[in-house]
Amino acid sequence: MQASSIGKALLRRQSEARVAPLVQRRRALRRKTRLVSLAELRSHRELSKMRTLARGNRLSITPVSADEGEFITRRLMKL
Repeated sequence: MQASSIGKALLRRQSEARVAPLVQRRRALRRKTRLVSLAELRSHRELSKMRTLARGNRLSITPVSADEGEFITRRLMKL
């Protein structure tokens, strides 16, 4: 094997070693994460004042309080 091909093989192994944990973490998150519909969010009294659920709000730009985020993560998504 030439020096350049040895170097390429080492770089490939190092790259794979760095990427593997990220792929595993992504797969674990994909298995744990479920979608929560707006109807389901609206059905919970604890989220009644959530700005995201008010009519006419753009979902991508409304803030979520720490309490609301905690409720969604712990109770609805069961993470």
